[in-house]
This record gives sequence, structure tokens and C-alpha cells, in this order.
Amino acid sequence: MVPFAAIFLPILFLVFGGVYFHKCPGLRELPICQLVGGVLALLKVVSFAVQECIFGKGRKYRKKCFLNPFDMLVNLAILGDFIACNVFAYGYQGGLDKIYVKPGNCHYDLFYFSYSLIIFLYIFFGLLIIAFVYVVKVKPNFAKNNTDRGVSNV
Repeated sequence: MVPFAAIFLPILFLVFGGVYFHKCPGLRELPICQLVGGVLALLKVVSFAVQECIFGKGRKYRKKCFLNPFDMLVNLAILGDFIACNVFAYGYQGGLDKIYVKPGNCHYDLFYFSYSLIIFLYIFFGLLIIAFVYVVKVKPNFAKNNTDRGVSNV
């Protein structure tokens, strides 16, 4: 499911940004953010595939190094694009229009896609932080308490 989402979401960004590029005159930056985010996310997927498939072959114990300078630059660009999309989507005070594109309005499909995607990403990162805290803090304490009582962790 994760590889499917990693490929499907950037393509969805590109589709929404391209289709609604001229249908959001009130918020011209939002389709541009979608296009840039889609290109950067596809670049990240390609970078991961190259590291995994080409450079990872033939090694019995391969060390995955995802913090090379190129990936760090792409990650910073993705973070900057995410922050810019937040600023544009949450700061939009114009009208939304289903059918007619008027000056100052933005198409509701593009706006709500961006808005719901931002909310989904906040929920996902929140759950990721909770899981990280659980693994780092709770799990070692649980294992330590069980070994003190003579219970083995097999």
C-alpha cells in the first residue's frame, strides 16, 4: 500500500495542479504548489528506487544511506513546498466557485484537495510521532520491567 501511495499521490498532485492551473485566478500559487510538490515527490521516489535497486545490488549487508546531500536537498524542498502550500491554503480569503471561474475565485476541487491533503498529512505525521515516542520511550521500559521479574523477551 505504501509504494502505491508513494507513486499515486505525486501523480495526483501533478494532475490536480495541471488541470486546475488556469482555474484558480484568486490563488495562483496553489496549483503551482501542487505541481512543484508532485515533481519533488516523484523525484524522491526515483531517488529511492535508484538507491535501492541500482546501488543496493550485490551487497550482502547493505547500509541504506538516505541522508546523502541530494536527498537532503530534496527533503528540504519538499518541506518548503509543504509550508508554502499551508500558507496559501490557510490564508486564502477568496471565494470558491464550482462552475464559473471569476477573478478572485478558486476552483473548489483544487482548494479542497489541497486542504484535505494538508489535514491528512498533519494526522499522519502526528500518528508517526506517537508511534516513534512509543517505540523509543514505552517499549524499552516495558522490556526492562519484564526482564526484572524473570519474564523473558523472546
